[in-house]
Amino acid sequence: MTVRCIWVAVLLSVLLPSISSCANSPIVLKPAEFIVNKLDITPTEVTPRENVTITVEIGNIGGVTDNCNAVLNVDGEERDRQIISIKPSENKTCIFSINESKRGPHTVEIGRLKRDFTVTENSFLLKYDKGVISNFWFRPDPYGQWISFSPPSVPFQINKVYILGRRTDFGQPDNKNYTVNIWRGNFEEKLYSKDYPYSNFSTDLKLIEHEINPPIIVKGSFAIDFVSHSEFTSGNGQMPNGKVIMIATDYTTDSPGNIGSSLMGFNDTKDFEQLYQNYGPNLKKGSWIIRVEGIHPISGDPQKETISANRKDNYLLKNDDGVPTMNWYPGDGGGFWIKYDPPVKPFKITEVLISGYRFGSGASGSNARYYTINIWDGMLQKKLYSKDYPAADFIGNSAGSSDWVTATIDPAIEVNNEFTVEFLSRNESPIIIGGQEHSVKIAIQSSNKTGTQCKTGFSKEGYNDISKYLRYTQDYPVIVNSSWMIRVEGIGK
Repeated sequence: MTVRCIWVAVLLSVLLPSISSCANSPIVLKPAEFIVNKLDITPTEVTPRENVTITVEIGNIGGVTDNCNAVLNVDGEERDRQIISIKPSENKTCIFSINESKRGPHTVEIGRLKRDFTVTENSFLLKYDKGVISNFWFRPDPYGQWISFSPPSVPFQINKVYILGRRTDFGQPDNKNYTVNIWRGNFEEKLYSKDYPYSNFSTDLKLIEHEINPPIIVKGSFAIDFVSHSEFTSGNGQMPNGKVIMIATDYTTDSPGNIGSSLMGFNDTKDFEQLYQNYGPNLKKGSWIIRVEGIHPISGDPQKETISANRKDNYLLKNDDGVPTMNWYPGDGGGFWIKYDPPVKPFKITEVLISGYRFGSGASGSNARYYTINIWDGMLQKKLYSKDYPAADFIGNSAGSSDWVTATIDPAIEVNNEFTVEFLSRNESPIIIGGQEHSVKIAIQSSNKTGTQCKTGFSKEGYNDISKYLRYTQDYPVIVNSSWMIRVEGIGK
């Protein structure tokens, strides 16, 4: 018994100091350690400048509460950061919102996780139709059917053309082609032309897609010209025989002046007038079902590009829709004027475009006169430019069909406010040559939709000839809301 007590005393003397030492030692906790558990992007495909939402879940696998510095990197560069406090074993969510203008793939990185999103092209679909199929039309070779559009943004890149139609049933449609042309303005310059096989179309009605390769970039109005090269043998417009492509037409639209007939690269107004007068009065307000898909091609940051001092955009100013309804000549030493507001300031006038023709035969060579282009301020008080051009620039056409003539403004004129373009044909009265009258006539669009009242008028060597204008409006009321087909092309920064 004595020995056992001694051993217990010895053990206690050894253990008690160790136990006391452990009790007095501080407890060491694991420091905060953050880990990214989830990284989500919504949506993963956006258009330029569309917001992207980035959601990240971060956890603390350490032993103490601490602040986490969540850094958002996009394409290797820091774009944003948030500081959040996270307790041990806790998960917290951070939400970021960004947008990108640069097209293509982009990589988001937070911590150890990466995700991608893509900025796609901002696509536009241009059309007049409402998808209602009212009728079908075709034009025999060499006539075509055109439709004009104004781009929703400038510049505008044409990527695809869609045509709703069907063809007649005949053998080997691969051996026959139709043509899609793209023109600047009103058949002013051919920008694109390509033949496609008839086999693209079915005998059933289908919307046929045509890829424009290479894409065409326009900076103003443009026309799609569909030439089917149809070979009509018998039947009627709705049930033709032969090798024919018929385009669907929607009469429920309200787009006068935006469609027509073409003939070998010219706007054939007479053919179109005959079409709707003889066969379809509703066609005048309708539309071929031809559509255009395209984008606004911007590189880099669009806001920076807009204010760049080096950026220059071409503009086409017009009050007409491209369909002349009559022609006039300014006799008595007079002329026509038309006013425009510059789309940007400053605006540099580089060209004046006039739709017209010389009537009669022989008004060329030594017999040709000249015409004058004057550019004034908005009130016809200060002349900014004046130059004579040969009347032979205009085609001689006894049939009365107009064509566009371009008068280059050299040097270009810079304006910051409303300006007036004056056209003087320099004909005191129609010139008599060989018993025939000769003069330059310019085209007029007499449409109530132009909304050009007080934007056009008659002039007499720099004066607004009010009496003449009132006299003509009384005799010809359609002039009140008409527009001379005089356009201006220029450059703005």
